[in-house]
Amino acid sequence: MEIGWLLHPSLVPTSSFRVADIGTGTAIWALDLAQSFSVGQVDGFDIDLEQCPPSEWLPPNITVREWDAFSALPPELENQYDVVHIRLMLLVVPDNDPRLILRNSLLMLKKGGCLQWEELDPWGAYVVETGMQEPDRTRNSFQRAQEWANMATLQWVTELTSIMEEMGFEEIKKEEIVCDIRLSKYYQDSHMMLMEELAANQATGDKRKIVDTIQWLKQNAHRGKARVPSGVFFFEPFTGHGIMTADGPFWNRSRNLLKPTFSRAQISDHSQYSVHIDNLLTALLKDHHSFVDLKSYFENLALDSSTEFLFGHNIGSLTPNTTFNAWTFIQAYNIGQAGIRKRMQLPHWNFLTRDKRFWRSCSIIRGFVEQFVDYASASRKDPSYQASNRLVLVHQLSDETPNRKEIVSQLLNVFLPAHDATAIALTNIFFHLSRHPSAYATLRREILDLGPQADWTFERLKACKYLQAVMNETFRLNPPIGQMSRAALRDSVLPTGGGDDGAAPVFVKKGTVLTTSFYALHRSREQWGEDAEDWRPERWLKEDGDGLRKVAHWTFLPFGGGPRVCIGMQLALTEVGYAVGRMVEQFRAVECRDPVWEFVEEWKLSTVSRNGAKVKLVEA
Repeated sequence: MEIGWLLHPSLVPTSSFRVADIGTGTAIWALDLAQSFSVGQVDGFDIDLEQCPPSEWLPPNITVREWDAFSALPPELENQYDVVHIRLMLLVVPDNDPRLILRNSLLMLKKGGCLQWEELDPWGAYVVETGMQEPDRTRNSFQRAQEWANMATLQWVTELTSIMEEMGFEEIKKEEIVCDIRLSKYYQDSHMMLMEELAANQATGDKRKIVDTIQWLKQNAHRGKARVPSGVFFFEPFTGHGIMTADGPFWNRSRNLLKPTFSRAQISDHSQYSVHIDNLLTALLKDHHSFVDLKSYFENLALDSSTEFLFGHNIGSLTPNTTFNAWTFIQAYNIGQAGIRKRMQLPHWNFLTRDKRFWRSCSIIRGFVEQFVDYASASRKDPSYQASNRLVLVHQLSDETPNRKEIVSQLLNVFLPAHDATAIALTNIFFHLSRHPSAYATLRREILDLGPQADWTFERLKACKYLQAVMNETFRLNPPIGQMSRAALRDSVLPTGGGDDGAAPVFVKKGTVLTTSFYALHRSREQWGEDAEDWRPERWLKEDGDGLRKVAHWTFLPFGGGPRVCIGMQLALTEVGYAVGRMVEQFRAVECRDPVWEFVEEWKLSTVSRNGAKVKLVEA
């Protein structure tokens, strides 16, 4: 079972470390651990050592010993170990009750020691309908096989953390690890073997039906080169399965579930967001005397606003008394994005990479969201709870499904683009404004003409033509997402793109992946003129100055297009416009203090300014 590490990254072994490996099997985990870390001793235990290498072949710091972990603990093993390691006990736990092995593990640990248990999630398997010959039959057969195999007897796996707490363990942390998607055939076969073994123990007249169904699944589930969509492989360790990675009915369900949160009534209310802008301006007025890099401030602004909008909780990272470590979170967030980009660049060779920082960052990010899900669930059970007038996504999802993993994944699928769109766009806008003082002066005159902030409605901000031009030009030249890929679900023909002149049709075979480069599209001289590489907001204005110039459809796609256009587009545009307006109102000028004049890209999942936006802010 590949999870990205042997010992959890929070455990730092020393030369005096002593580790017990229960159910050691072939001793492969113990051997890998002894080779990878400088541990003092690894002792393997199993009811039968037939699969283990002979003792004389083992390194001097590894021993193996016969012992049934579900029997009484030998006294000499009490209080001896810094770590007890258990894995894959799904089918051997007697009476589906892990308390006996947990009691023995607790006795084996030294004071302050740690139990690490890795287990398959019997409820986490699902059918992915890509390339199957009979997807409906596969899905229905899989569901019936799960029910017939009496998977409910494995409920103890999902209850393991509460059982551990009951047994006296402290500081319990559960992490859900998504294994390498390209090994899906191996995991499928393992899951089928699990269901076969469970079915074999059934004393019902349906046993033959169960076995036949499972055999059909084993033979047919991978016909037609069925595969998990690449988006799932790229994103799932970080975001889980949600609107960004889904297709078909699950995507429709996800989008319909999210739509109410992004309604016009929700996003046009600035009252909540203005509090975060106040905190931003307070922090900048305190720190701006020489120069500041606005990038980190905008990242914290996006963090505060998106967590409150999605989770109903303001973490206050911009406030001086916050207890939240924003730097650690944002560092993990950036490492996670870089890891996703690497998976996208080298999908077929990703099994060669063992980036512990990536997997640790995924754990940090998912743990961050999990605490808000738990908080929301607990707060709504409180008799004193009063619902907000605003829709909060975590509450909507909790009403829709009790599945904590799905709630966390759906939230992360929205949090990632919601955070990035705002933070990156604001950084890039002020990067360019600091290099174009005349554009800043024009923009400031327009904002001051709006009058008091209380009069800044959604409609009035959208009517500020130069503000919209500045935003559009920045999204054009520096789109946060530089490209998009889609796979053909059936044989298709593109009307143009072929031949020497690009005017002939192009045949696209089913399964072909097509990539659209927004970066190249937005810099096309054919579409934008000879100065397409220059930042010039005036290109968006009509020649008579009355409103914005319309551009050809599909030539400007900072948020994608079609049915899968970014669901949070209007929210991002509203937040960016309001934040720019407040900043420009507060500061008379923004002067560049960056020794590098050019925009330098840093390519992660999104494309950001490597040098941020280093400026001096001049108060009004």
